[in-house]
Amino acid sequence: MNLQQKKNGENLVLEIINTMDEYYDCSFRIRNDSCFVILIKLIEQLEELLGLVKNTEQQLEIKDVLNHIANAMAGKDYVMIRDLLHYQLRSKINNFSSLQN
Repeated sequence: MNLQQKKNGENLVLEIINTMDEYYDCSFRIRNDSCFVILIKLIEQLEELLGLVKNTEQQLEIKDVLNHIANAMAGKDYVMIRDLLHYQLRSKINNFSSLQN
C-alpha cells in the first residue's frame, strides 16, 4: 500500500467512525427509520473500505457485520443496529485503523 492509499484509508476510517457516531446519536434523538439515510451512507463507506482491505479475514469480518446490519434493517431492529455499530463494527474498524500504522 503506497503512502497516498494509506492516507486515503486513514481518512476513510475516520469518516466511518464519524458516520457511526452520527447514526448512533440520531437514532436516540429522532425516529429510527429517519436515520436510515445515515446508515446507507455508512454502508457505502464500508463498501469503499472493503476495496482497500487486502486481508481476506478482515474483509469477511466486515461483510459479516454488514449482513447482520442488513438483517436488522429488514427486521426494523434498531437496538440491534446500534449494538452492531457500537460493539462489533467499531472494534473491527479500530483494528483496521491500528493495522494501518
